[in-house]
Amino acid sequence: MLLKLYNTIKYLLGINKLKSCPNSQEELYNIVYSWQLEFGREWGKPIHQKIDERISFLTDDEKESLGKLLKEAHTDISGKIYDTLDAEVKKHPEVDDYRTIVSKASENGCLEKIKKEIKKLYPWLSEENLTHEISQQQYYMIMH
Repeated sequence: MLLKLYNTIKYLLGINKLKSCPNSQEELYNIVYSWQLEFGREWGKPIHQKIDERISFLTDDEKESLGKLLKEAHTDISGKIYDTLDAEVKKHPEVDDYRTIVSKASENGCLEKIKKEIKKLYPWLSEENLTHEISQQQYYMIMH
C-alpha cells in the first residue's frame, strides 16, 4: 500500500521524469530498462509511452530507437530467465510446488549461470536491473 502511494506521489510530482541526459548511454539504458520493471500505476504501460512522457532531451527518432532496443532486450532477457526456470520445472515433474523449484534453481547455480550469459549479451545491464528481472520472473513462475 505504501509503495503504491509512493509511486502515485512520484508520478503526480513528475519525479520520475528525466530532466537532463544521463552521464552515459549505459546509464540511460538502465534507467529506461527499470521502467519496464515497474509495478503499480505504471505497470503494463508500453515503454514507448513512458519514454515519450518522461524524456524530453531526445528526438522522436532517438526515442523510437531507444524504445525498440530496450523492448527487444527486455523480451529476450525475461524470456531467457523464464525458460531457464521452466527447464528446472521440467526436470522435477514430481514436484508441483513451483516455489521449491525456483529455490532449487537458486541453490544449484542455475540462476548464476543465466546471469553470466545475460551479462555477456547485455554488458550494459546493471546488477540491480538483472536481479529485479530475475525476481519478477521467479514471481511469474511461482504464480503460474
